Amino acid sequence: MRKYLLVLTLVFSVLFSKAQLTINDSLSTSDITTLLQGLGVTISSLTVNCPSGAIGKFNGTSEMSITQGLALSTGLVLSIADSNNIGSTSASFFFPGDSDLDSLSGITTYDGCILEFNAVPSADTLYFNYCFGSEEYPEFVFAGFNDPFAVLISGPGITGRINATTLPGGTAVTIDNVNDSVNSSYYYNNETPPGHYITYDGFTTNMMAFAQVIPDSTYHFKVAIADAGDDIFDSGVMLEAFSFRCVAAEPTFAGIHENRLSSLSVYPNPGNGNFYVNDKEHVLLDGMVRIVNVFGQDIFSEKITSELTEINISNQAAGIYFVSVITDNGIYKAKILKK
Repeated sequence: MRKYLLVLTLVFSVLFSKAQLTINDSLSTSDITTLLQGLGVTISSLTVNCPSGAIGKFNGTSEMSITQGLALSTGLVLSIADSNNIGSTSASFFFPGDSDLDSLSGITTYDGCILEFNAVPSADTLYFNYCFGSEEYPEFVFAGFNDPFAVLISGPGITGRINATTLPGGTAVTIDNVNDSVNSSYYYNNETPPGHYITYDGFTTNMMAFAQVIPDSTYHFKVAIADAGDDIFDSGVMLEAFSFRCVAAEPTFAGIHENRLSSLSVYPNPGNGNFYVNDKEHVLLDGMVRIVNVFGQDIFSEKITSELTEINISNQAAGIYFVSVITDNGIYKAKILKK
């Protein structure tokens, strides 16, 4: 079933500039690889299966917090950089969708834009940042046009494939799963008031996805977005430049033997910035809790003097952090995710 309305197809030059955001839709596979590849990751064998004009490089400030990267769209990628004064940005390519996205969306998909590549991480956690938006918002939420986005990963240590872009709890990123009434903490309303630099009526906040991997092993990535239910009203995803990267190995401390202390826990994980170290069996005495970011920089260091110690990193950016609780008897280590 199609939406019976007038579809406005926008035609642009190869390089389009609107206010503070610019997009270039003339990229080679080498250009795309360079934009994706971040610290500690080697990307190879990249293939693009997208309609002409559906992928491009973006730069500049907008309502999104991501300022540089790679954009994939179910329509003309150049049309993303515009004020939100139309409400029906759309292009139909008569291009096929994707069976994996059909499963996530629950409906047949169209106008798919698919990137696939291999990546070799140098450490055990690989992660990246993205923002998903759409013109389907808000009118066509729960109306049978559940446009999806996913990054599917396969390789050593992974059974089958995993979707790295699910929300906490395993929910896939689709129109019906992230909006102003469902998982609204991840949603930005760009329609009221209308945005000046992004044409989409709504989009997610800056999201971070990650996967546990085996260092120096080869993993296959499939980055995919599509229209669902019909081939009109564009959706798109902005992948932050160089954000396919891996976390450096957990820090070590000279002269101290690591011992996984099972009586300790750090929670909630993920969390919004306030975490707690629970020493339920009082094994720490005068232990020290230390947190470092993925670049090995100390951001928190404090003695533990009670059963429950609060760690407040609400002033830090969203991302992965390493917690080490250091005692004379050993070290308890954990990864935490600040949303």
